[in-house]
This record gives sequence, C-alpha cells and structure tokens, in this order.
Amino acid sequence: MKLTNAIKDSIVRAVMGATPCEYSSDQRDKDALLVCVSKMPEKVRKFWDNKETRPWVKTEYESGFNYLPTGGQKIPELQAISARYEASEKARSELRSHVRNVVYQFSTDKQMRELVPELDAYIPKPAVKTKQLPVTTALIAELTKAGFPNGK
Repeated sequence: MKLTNAIKDSIVRAVMGATPCEYSSDQRDKDALLVCVSKMPEKVRKFWDNKETRPWVKTEYESGFNYLPTGGQKIPELQAISARYEASEKARSELRSHVRNVVYQFSTDKQMRELVPELDAYIPKPAVKTKQLPVTTALIAELTKAGFPNGK
C-alpha cells in the first residue's frame, strides 16, 4: 500500500500518542497550584479552602498555566515549573520531528514494515479487496430479475 502524507501523519500522531510525556501540562498546572496555595497568606487560604467562596478567587494566566494570585510577587518555583515544562515540550517536539523524518522516508507500508518493524502496530492495514461488494451483488441480481439489460 502506498503511504500518503495523510497516512504518514496519522502514523506519527499514533506513535507520539503512545509515547508518554515526561512532564505534561496537567502535571505542570497541579504543581503550580500547590506552590501558589502554599504561598498564600492564611486569610486568603481560608477563603480558597472554602468551596463556596473558592469561585470568587480569581486565577490568572502566566507562563503558560493558570495560577492563583501571588500578591504581585514573582515566585521562583513557578518560573522553574514553567522552565521544566518548556524543556519537556522542546524534547517532545524534537522527538516528534525525528519520528516524522523517519516515517516520511518510506513510500510503501511494506518498506516500513521491513525496516522499522517496531512501528508495525501503527501502520494501517491495507483494505481487503473483494470482487463485488454484497450491496452491488444484490443490486445486479435485482436488475437482472427486472430484465436488465434491456437487450438494446
């Protein structure tokens, strides 16, 4: 089967989807939240801990993630979390680029299966060829029964 660019892109997406992320955005947000809550003054923390008043605490967007107000302070831990996430994303982007370069070298699934058997599970299987689909067979039978072809 010929590998089109769309098929190659789907292989790259599947391989990257099966590759665990070193430091996900969800983990980054959880870590940032822990840091912010730990730095809160006691009065603000009581307000945050109450489920009824929590929606009244505004979260802000900074360095790629939501965090709680820090009273205008720059918290080095947040910058470290952001730097760790950016490094993880950079490494993942480089890996994605490497996988893409390898996958795009092949023009057929047979070549890829032979030279990179580890990716076999991510290569789509070719469609099974049939002489006639059941729908077509039923249609031809009905047309023949009705007198098709007319003989002209």
